[in-house]
Amino acid sequence: MDNKNIKNQTNKVENVSQTVILTSGTMGELNSQRVGCDDIGTDNYVLPNGETKKGLTAMLSVGSNNWLTVGVGSELEVDGSTWRVVKIKGEDVHLEEISSTK
Repeated sequence: MDNKNIKNQTNKVENVSQTVILTSGTMGELNSQRVGCDDIGTDNYVLPNGETKKGLTAMLSVGSNNWLTVGVGSELEVDGSTWRVVKIKGEDVHLEEISSTK
C-alpha cells in the first residue's frame, strides 16, 4: 500500500471547515477532487505521528489509482487541505477538513 500522502505530523484542530461522509463502493469529493472509497474492514494503518494501529480501516483513492489505507486519526492532504478520518461506521467514512491553505 502507498501511504505517502498521509501526513507524518500532527495538526491542532482549531476550526473544522467541513465534514464529508464517503460511502464504501462509491466516489465522493474532497475539495473538488474525486475520491474513491472501498474495502471497509480491519487492518493496520498509520497515524500522523508515524504510529501504526490496527482497527477499522477503509481504502481511499485520491485523484489517482494509488489506494491509501486509512483509519480513525489518519490524515491526508487533498488539494491544499488536510483531512482527518474521525469515524468509520458501517459503510461510511467520516472526514473533517482540519486545515486549508486556500
